[in-house]
Amino acid sequence: MLETHRGFSVMRPLITRRQFISSACLDDVVINEGLYGWNVRYYLAAMQRANLHSCCTLAVAYQNILPGHEILLHVYEGIHELLLSREEVGL
Repeated sequence: MLETHRGFSVMRPLITRRQFISSACLDDVVINEGLYGWNVRYYLAAMQRANLHSCCTLAVAYQNILPGHEILLHVYEGIHELLLSREEVGL
């Protein structure tokens, strides 16, 4: 599940958006890097497809908080373990 919060940090978020990605549609998870001025920012993206014949789309997790690379790596490794165990079971 991807969740996005928008609003002031002092108050509760004004808008919360959640997007559920089914494990059947989840192809892979990647850590990408983007350039913002002279800074490199890392972000976690889920590669998903609606069916076998559709093109792949990216859904960016943690869009507004941009956690550090170490945190993204920890989440990435956990998701990859789940994906690998799913492939071993044959789902």
